[in-house]
Amino acid sequence: MQFLNYDHHRAMFEAWNSRLWHNTSGVLLWMSHPAWPSMIWQLYSWNYATHAAYFGAQKACEPLHVQWNLDDHHAVVVNTTLRPLTDGKVVYTLYDVAGRQIATETRTVQAPANQATPVFAPQLPTPLPAVYLLRLVLTDAAGSVVSTTDYWQKSVPTGGFRLSTCCCRCSWHRALFGRMRPHIRSPMSW
Repeated sequence: MQFLNYDHHRAMFEAWNSRLWHNTSGVLLWMSHPAWPSMIWQLYSWNYATHAAYFGAQKACEPLHVQWNLDDHHAVVVNTTLRPLTDGKVVYTLYDVAGRQIATETRTVQAPANQATPVFAPQLPTPLPAVYLLRLVLTDAAGSVVSTTDYWQKSVPTGGFRLSTCCCRCSWHRALFGRMRPHIRSPMSW
């Protein structure tokens, strides 16, 4: 549930970022917190506990942010600072659910101050696994990481993200003093 809270609040603010100062100038949240216990659609809970949605909104509102526009499949650098980013780099990498790298691409970017700058629309390799991780990393001219953003994507039109729930196998074995212990194996060890 918290993963969904993180993802949909980040997506709301990234949608706003993608049209920064062109047809959008802000985002209005209907409910930042509920009046009763609830797990969804708020930044913090009725007792002021911080939900994952807060961190998703915080991620999308970084002063220098790299994002994947879901509508046009472009990597975009959003610079809401008053200083331009010169000689930055955007690294686009795809991973399967086992953590193996599928593809990578790097581009240089000049991001003017207070603007969203489309960097590139990478070509997705074929075939893609049913579920994969798309990671974007923005570095500055010195090579320091400024922003990292991850997106779980699927290549099949139906079935959702079912594979993401079964990427590990778990079995029980008897350990020291006869206690049962879980033994978790990732797909890399199958």
